[in-house]
Amino acid sequence: MQCNNNFTYCYVRSRENPAPDTQALHYMIDANLTPSDYDLISRAFPKHNPQFSDQHGWNTVCLASLYGNGQLVKHLIESSKGLQLVNLGAINGLPPLSCACLSDNHSGALAAAEVLCDQGAEVNMMTSSESSILWKVNGVYQRVMIPKQATPLWMSKEIAYNTKLCQFLMGKGAILSPNSLTQDCAEPA
Repeated sequence: MQCNNNFTYCYVRSRENPAPDTQALHYMIDANLTPSDYDLISRAFPKHNPQFSDQHGWNTVCLASLYGNGQLVKHLIESSKGLQLVNLGAINGLPPLSCACLSDNHSGALAAAEVLCDQGAEVNMMTSSESSILWKVNGVYQRVMIPKQATPLWMSKEIAYNTKLCQFLMGKGAILSPNSLTQDCAEPA
């Protein structure tokens, strides 16, 4: 990670796991996978490491956040590498908090964001470059463009339309982007 004017860019990314265990386990992660089911399943994949990404670039905490599975996010942080995972970005540069902000599971996304922030997630971590992901938005899979310097708040507002998550993030000091300090987030005159 690199800090610049109080904003952090996500440069720390997970590495792709050479073991196929990560990919197989990731296919089973969704909004309903319980921590106990995850533990049971992960025993069948002894080489799985939550810090590594699967072949699509997602690490385990990012994927659980993307599905809005707050219980699993909390369990992964508490039971494995802990704080090392809180701001560990996927291969595409999205940290777990940004992934939660993209989720169409609004209540789950809020739960995941609360866990991540309680564990020290950077609320203003920005993307270091433009990227795109194929993701479900309003029930339909589509290519979602994420601009350079997008923050978790920007993703929650502009992509997921999650008002409660936006309010939560603003309460934690989140802003839309460095350029929005005097524009979008300014108090009305």
